[in-house]
Amino acid sequence: MNNRDENFGKICEKLFHSKFTSYLKTKNKNDIFDFINKKKKKIIELKSRRYKFISHLKDWQVGINKIEKAKVYYDNGYQVFFYMMFYDGLYYWKYHPDKVQTDLYIKIGGRVDRGKNEEKDYYYVKSDCMKKSKQNIKAPEPVNPFAGECLID
Repeated sequence: MNNRDENFGKICEKLFHSKFTSYLKTKNKNDIFDFINKKKKKIIELKSRRYKFISHLKDWQVGINKIEKAKVYYDNGYQVFFYMMFYDGLYYWKYHPDKVQTDLYIKIGGRVDRGKNEEKDYYYVKSDCMKKSKQNIKAPEPVNPFAGECLID
């Protein structure tokens, strides 16, 4: 992950944590999930995107390892939530083993813009299966959306 992505993610994590204060941030940056509340037995994965949900309406990519680990937590009595923060709000999908077949599908995805091919199989949560959070949190939009690097050569 490059510094720009990492910094954006950290900003969004702080915004998220300001509303979900009963959750602890996991300690290691490579942990599979981002937040946990052991008392409530809830786990949260948070992803941040630099676009609006309503304008993109794209299915949401989730690592296969995260869905597999969600099942382990679920089997141990936890509720597992996958949140995604966009410029226009916070959306989520709640894991349940019965929903894996109906709400998710597998296809190749990933990135190739960081100097290596990171494509592999991912689960995708169908966008119409995501729900808008009651918390009014949005990813911060850039002051000048044309500032920064251009990915098109």
